[in-house]
Amino acid sequence: MNHTVKVGLLFMAVTFGLYFVIVNTIVKSLDALNAAREEQLNAATTQQQLLRRVPIDRINTVLVDMDQ
Repeated sequence: MNHTVKVGLLFMAVTFGLYFVIVNTIVKSLDALNAAREEQLNAATTQQQLLRRVPIDRINTVLVDMDQ
């Protein structure tokens, strides 16, 4: 095996390694974004369920107090 082939194989190995690292990072980032989106959706759903249980006049008094 001559020097050019060795350099070519080394370049290919480094390229595939970088490709794997980049793709792995992107997949993990997308997974983290999806988990954060689901957590935010769960929090919004919980908040909506809690607000349904509170009488509307009580919500209005709290909003007026917040404005003041």
